[in-house]
Amino acid sequence: KEKLIERLEEAKKSLISEVVTGKVKVVKTNDGYELVKRSSEEMKDSGVEWIGNIPSGWSTIKNKYLYSLLYSGGTPTASEGKFYTEEGCPFVAISDMSTTEYVTETKKHLTKDGIANKNLKILSSGTILYSIYATVGVVSELMIDATISQAMLAIELKSKINKSYYKYNLKAMKDYIFSQANGNTQFNLNAEKVSNFVFCFPPLSEQQAIASYLDEKTSQIDSLIALKLEKITELKDYKKSIIYEYVTGKKKV
Repeated sequence: KEKLIERLEEAKKSLISEVVTGKVKVVKTNDGYELVKRSSEEMKDSGVEWIGNIPSGWSTIKNKYLYSLLYSGGTPTASEGKFYTEEGCPFVAISDMSTTEYVTETKKHLTKDGIANKNLKILSSGTILYSIYATVGVVSELMIDATISQAMLAIELKSKINKSYYKYNLKAMKDYIFSQANGNTQFNLNAEKVSNFVFCFPPLSEQQAIASYLDEKTSQIDSLIALKLEKITELKDYKKSIIYEYVTGKKKV
């Protein structure tokens, strides 16, 4: 089951990469969407290593031309009790966003003094979060108004790009980002590097079709993974109970 989860994760990653870079075309049908492989005559060289060939009607564009805000937060001194509270402004740490697609709650909250200590911006629900320290390349989205630590960037997009399609671009280039890392040191990103990321840029209607297709298919894969994880947990619990019952004499061999 663990091997199957690995294969499902790889399948999801491959699907996102193929679709978001235009290697296959998303076509709307009466039953939803289907994929059609593009011929080599329909493609051109993008000039970008991680993207490869793209459809002739597409272009590439640097990230800095797509967003209206690229912002990194900060972390008030943890030992200062006056900066933290139970009911204040939500404060997103890397652990709050690294395991979820949508941030709906945080472990820590800041007081007004805490926000002022690092001159933090309160970000609106809907802001994209992108991790740049330690756990690099994770994409999430705020579902609450919140402040963030320096371990991530907040991104607000201009209207000419579909948000979901944009997030899939970030996910698609994750392996390439790690391939550029120096294996001898902890790999981190910064705002300048992220602003110079290069993405595929099809017409908005095609972005929307791609996003809708991937939302549906990745959700199906995630549901399968969740079922397998649940079954693994059940099996591990069963194994523990068997060991406990026999070594403590509750059951006899």
